[in-house]
Formats: sequence, structure tokens, C-alpha cells
Amino acid sequence: EANEKAVDNVKITTYRVDKNGNRIGEKYETRTNSGGNYVYKDMVAGLYDVEFEYDGQTYKTTKLLVSGNVEDYKKCLEDIIASFDMMFGEKK
Repeated sequence: EANEKAVDNVKITTYRVDKNGNRIGEKYETRTNSGGNYVYKDMVAGLYDVEFEYDGQTYKTTKLLVSGNVEDYKKCLEDIIASFDMMFGEKK
């Protein structure tokens, strides 16, 4: 959101999982830039478990669907935003 502080250097680790949430393969790591943004390139379509590491703490989200339907994607984004809000004390 426009009024939120961007956080740089947050470590993001993304694990490919099966439909039961078991880690099955690919692991991707990146960090946020000074604008708080991050990008993964060349991800394989599938279901992923995402973790954010910040200030010595690890925060997990629900599963992230890469290349799915719009409603699944919107739900995943809502969960990620809620996780960041919880991480940085955002109150709604």
C-alpha cells in the first residue's frame, strides 16, 4: 500500500511443494530491494511455500500458486499482505 514503509534486504525463500504441502524440489532464494520489491525469474509452474526472514525472525505464508486461476492468486496475495502486515505491526 502507498502509505507502508518499504523494507529492503528481507530474505525470501520459496520452496516447491506437493498438494499436501510437502517440499518436493526446487528452492528459490532472493532478497527485497530498497523499494521492498523482489522478483523470481524462471520459476517452474506449481505450488510453493514462501518464507520471509526479517530481523532474525522467519515468517511463513500459506501456499503460493504460480500459474493458476485468478481467484487462487488473489487469495495468495491477500495472505502474503496479511503476513507482512503482521510482521511490521500494521493494524487494520
